[in-house]
Amino acid sequence: MEGIDILLIISLSLISNAAPAWSIFSPKDYEECSVQAAKDAKNNDSLRILLDYCDTEFPARR
Repeated sequence: MEGIDILLIISLSLISNAAPAWSIFSPKDYEECSVQAAKDAKNNDSLRILLDYCDTEFPARR
């Protein structure tokens, strides 16, 4: 359970840090969002979190 709590804190931290930076130059669609996520991600876990953020921002991407 402790590992899940740490992952949740890290996830929220990454999202809260990424979202304001993206609001200045916010992506126009899912593809731009995913490319930016790939550039910003430090590891696979953060990439997954950022892509989840893209999914919530662009739910009707296809």
